[in-house]
Amino acid sequence: MAGYEIPAQVEKAREEIGYLAQRFSLYGDLTVKENLEFFSEVFDMDEADRKQRSQELLRFAGLEEFANRPAAALSGGMQKKLGLACALVHHPKVLLLDEPTGGVDPIARQEFWHLLIALLREGSAVLVSTPYMDEAMRFNRVIFMDHGRALTQGAPRDLMARLNGRVLELAAVQQMAAREIAAEDPDVEDVHTFGEYVHLRVRSAEGPLARIPQRLAAAGITLYHLHVVVPTLEDVFINLLETESVTNGN
Repeated sequence: MAGYEIPAQVEKAREEIGYLAQRFSLYGDLTVKENLEFFSEVFDMDEADRKQRSQELLRFAGLEEFANRPAAALSGGMQKKLGLACALVHHPKVLLLDEPTGGVDPIARQEFWHLLIALLREGSAVLVSTPYMDEAMRFNRVIFMDHGRALTQGAPRDLMARLNGRVLELAAVQQMAAREIAAEDPDVEDVHTFGEYVHLRVRSAEGPLARIPQRLAAAGITLYHLHVVVPTLEDVFINLLETESVTNGN
C-alpha cells in the first residue's frame, strides 16, 4: 500500500494514506477549522504549513464560510466534505473512501464527486467503496465484491461488454403480467425491474424478440417496446451473484 509492505511497514504506509470513514467520525464540538488544525497536528505539520493547508482545503471543499461552525452543526453533505478535507490534510498519496456519499442528497453527492474528480486530475490514487452503480461507472477500474470476496474486476465498459447483445428492455402497459410472461420464455435466464422498465437477460436475443411480443399480444397486453439495450453494471453484478450462487450450490 502506497509503496510499503503491510503489515511490516504499516506506520510508514499510514503517513501516505488518507481515510474517510462511512459514518461521521470527526469531532462535532470542534469547528470546521479546528478539525483541520487538529488533524494537521496529528501528522506533525509545522504551524506555517498547517495554516496554509487549512486555507487551501477550506477553499477546495467550499467550506470557507463555515470555518467557524461546529462540525456537528453541518449538513450531511458538508460533513462529508469536511471529512474529505481532513483526510487530505497531510498530502496522502492514496485516498481510501468508505461509501463517502451514503446518506446524503443527490446534489451533495454530485458536489462531492466534483471534488474527487479534481483530485484524480491531480494524479491522486483514490479507492472508493460504493453501493451506487452510477458512481462505479466513473471509476477507471471496478471490483465487484460479495461477502468480502472479489467476484471479478475490470474497467466498467469491459465488464458490461460481457453481456453485449444479451440484455433486452421491455416496457408494457401491464408490466407485472408482461414480466411473468417474458420470464417463461426458454431463452430468458433472468428478469429484473429497472425503474419503469424490465430487463431480460437472455441466452440469445433472436428467439425472445420474436416470441415474447406474440405471447403478450395473445394475452391482451399492449407492448410499448422490446429491444436489445446496452448492459448496465447492475445487470453485470446480478449475473455474477447468480452465477456465484449456482456454483456454490445455493
